Amino acid sequence: MVICGSWSEIANFLALIQMTNTVSFKLVDVSMSSQHICFNFCPFYILTYMVSYAHKHNNSTLL
Repeated sequence: MVICGSWSEIANFLALIQMTNTVSFKLVDVSMSSQHICFNFCPFYILTYMVSYAHKHNNSTLL
């Protein structure tokens, strides 16, 4: 599963994951540019956190 967004979006998302402290994930791959960064995550159940985060912030770029 790939998460893409601006640096601030990704930083906020990772901070949210850290705060919940209930999700363990394996970072598979990272690609980045000056504007955006993409993570490839495994396993897939992190999707529920992505969806709730995106809805909470009305931000579709993380999906």
